[in-house]
Amino acid sequence: MIKNLMLCLVFVTALWVDQYGGTIWLGGRYISAQPGPFVYEGVMMVPFRAVAEGLFDGEVIWNNHNRKASASFGEKNIHISIDAPDVVVVDGRLYVPIKYFED
Repeated sequence: MIKNLMLCLVFVTALWVDQYGGTIWLGGRYISAQPGPFVYEGVMMVPFRAVAEGLFDGEVIWNNHNRKASASFGEKNIHISIDAPDVVVVDGRLYVPIKYFED
């Protein structure tokens, strides 16, 4: 059994994650994110900035005063508080469940 690969369906497109190598593939595009994605309490967590900018050509803005990250791509906007219960911070990087990018 291969433990470092996870296959999910997102956007009716395959998402491939090598959680140890830090490679994410979605919709025919690859990005490298170090440290890479990981599974936390059964949920695939991905680096917010790397996915928003690398896969969706989004713009990410960090508001240090409010401790919130915002990303916009196309007509979609995502606003995340660092204190949200499903957000994890690792080495100063914000990780979110992949579901944040599903719509």
